[in-house]
Amino acid sequence: MFRPSLAQTERSEELKISMMSDTRDDEGLDEQACASFLARSALASFDTTTDAMAAIRMRWQYSLPCPDASTLIVQVIAFEFERFSLDAFSLCDIVCPDTIARSVRKRQAEFFFGRLAAREALRQQSLIPADSSLQIAIGGSREPLWPATAIGSISHTPHLAAAAVAPLGTWRGIGIDLEHVIDAGSREALLSTVVDRSELSLLQSICTSTDYPL
Repeated sequence: MFRPSLAQTERSEELKISMMSDTRDDEGLDEQACASFLARSALASFDTTTDAMAAIRMRWQYSLPCPDASTLIVQVIAFEFERFSLDAFSLCDIVCPDTIARSVRKRQAEFFFGRLAAREALRQQSLIPADSSLQIAIGGSREPLWPATAIGSISHTPHLAAAAVAPLGTWRGIGIDLEHVIDAGSREALLSTVVDRSELSLLQSICTSTDYPL
């Protein structure tokens, strides 16, 4: 299953979140745990045609506690890229950029389900109308271009896509990333290279207050 780790830097006020898999291969997704999240979150269905797509394995939403005591809702979709068809883009009214159309099926599925999760996240937060077919385009630095009302982030693996959004002004930015849990040795090596002392102290205080491991 997945557990979140999160940090908020005082310098940038950007919310950064990682969802870490306990397995080295996300094909080993714990489907019972996923079903538990799905039932508990009481997700509204996509339209019947979308829900019936062969490539969708499961979807659910995850509530993540934030340092300011608020909650960030993450939309997650588990999919099988091997069963993905380009027809899904027109089916769900999601524009397929030329670069994606020319790419391999795995990349097409990652892009599609990332955008589908992002649209659902925007709808769930009422940042776009429920019937909106808003397109999340690709920016000059290959970043998602969010509507003027929102900030957000998308992440994916070959079998999972996740998206989180928040109203503009809540934070300066959101970062979400799907990662595998690393072993203790790798963790110590990373800590010395990716965070400084003040950031590590902040991470430790957040983990202590939320009961999530660092």
